[in-house]
Amino acid sequence: MRFHLVVSREVQNKARQIFAEQLKRTGLRDYELEVRSFSDDEVEMEATLVNTVPDEGAGSALVERLGVLPGARQAFWSTSSRG
Repeated sequence: MRFHLVVSREVQNKARQIFAEQLKRTGLRDYELEVRSFSDDEVEMEATLVNTVPDEGAGSALVERLGVLPGARQAFWSTSSRG
């Protein structure tokens, strides 16, 4: 499972810190976090869970909390894997 957060570049560092805090708050401590360019003024943060699957309610609540962060453009989760 992956959680995605797209934010403006100007809040990237603070958003990364809050993203990690929110994952921990949800009980998700085993993950890999990638940050990559999304557009000229946005970055996408992707947390790939390792050996952990939250229940749907917890995952949805996490996405809701991430989506209202200052500078957040999108927040969503995905069960698909890269291929």
